[in-house]
Amino acid sequence: MRGLVEVILTRVQVRERVSVGLPTNFNPHLPKAFSMSYITLPATDHRAPLCLYFEHFAGSRGAEPLILLHELGGSLESWYPFIRSLGKRFDIFAFDQRCAGRSEHLTKAFTLWDLADDAVAFADAVGIEGKFALMGMAMGAVTAAHVGVRYGARLSALVLCDGTPHIDANSSSYILNRAAKVRREGMQVVADTSYRNAFKGLLDNPATDTGWGQYRERFICNPPISYAMQSEALAGFHLSEEEYASILVPTLVLTGEHDFIWTPAAGEMLASKIPGARFETVLGAAHFPPLQFPEVVASRVSQFLRMENN
Repeated sequence: MRGLVEVILTRVQVRERVSVGLPTNFNPHLPKAFSMSYITLPATDHRAPLCLYFEHFAGSRGAEPLILLHELGGSLESWYPFIRSLGKRFDIFAFDQRCAGRSEHLTKAFTLWDLADDAVAFADAVGIEGKFALMGMAMGAVTAAHVGVRYGARLSALVLCDGTPHIDANSSSYILNRAAKVRREGMQVVADTSYRNAFKGLLDNPATDTGWGQYRERFICNPPISYAMQSEALAGFHLSEEEYASILVPTLVLTGEHDFIWTPAAGEMLASKIPGARFETVLGAAHFPPLQFPEVVASRVSQFLRMENN
């Protein structure tokens, strides 16, 4: 009975979300009308109730549902330029993942599998019936791959943007040491390096700024413990060859030309492990192509999803 009540309450929360019309000077890269709300995922045997903040950008009648998973240290705001470029071609849902943005910040450790479970539980909670397309950026792409392994039957297509097929022992150790440093000293100690690495080749050219001018400031405002916990989940990343081979949904892998965190070679290797996956480079982009070149990425993603639907 308790589980039934939680589901009913969840549905009520979704129906009560607020439609917002934004003044044009609020953020020129944000779609002018959307709905936003908090939603609580009901408890399961493996998860306590989890409160998530999300925004819904309604598509045209009958538009395919598309869920977006943001990067480590980011939030759903990272998707705004990309969402605006997509227009109403898709029924878009973006949410702040656990320990990120305006969603619930926890104290208990979690794994990438937990984040994958959250994504599908979120789809259920907002009333998406049947299949949906899923797109992840950077760490969000790693999480999306886990969704493809465990919940492939729920997906119509998968877009992995600037992901990686694995994290070796040296990289895992680096991520863990960095997380420990953030726990001790806060976000400022890693902010400049992270910003330069993620926007390599773009910071000296203001004309390329498509809405990420305050990305560094948003990054610094992450709660250090939450950022560390996200990092620790990423450090444990491992999918086997067999698990990759089990991803049977149409998959597009995109990587920024100048991404040296997870390079185009890593993206190409990732695509090679997933049956039938396509790999494409986004010219001029670094680690976050949907944020850095939103119109280009929106065009690629739209073309890919339309092709798969047909």
